[in-house]
Amino acid sequence: MSARRRGIADLPSRGALLFTAFLLHAMLAVTALGQEYRGLIIGSVTDPTGAVISKATITAKGPQQTYTTTTSTGGTFSIPYVQPGTYDVTAEAKGSRKSCGRA
Repeated sequence: MSARRRGIADLPSRGALLFTAFLLHAMLAVTALGQEYRGLIIGSVTDPTGAVISKATITAKGPQQTYTTTTSTGGTFSIPYVQPGTYDVTAEAKGSRKSCGRA
């Protein structure tokens, strides 16, 4: 076999190098997402007949922090990035009685 010298034509193209760098960056970003330790509290608020209650105030009181949000027009709510722990969750709306639960 004859020895062959590597030339410019044998090097990866700039596009291939950029794609490789992008792929490596994307893999690192996914790995970083896997390190998240916070949680999410989601739910919906309805009355005894099953009708949704919009604009209800939701309060989640935990061991270190209290979070507050309101329900959407569909009666749903989401509290992202909560610290680990047990939360007392209350829902209050005009014309309805206060409701409590634990998450």
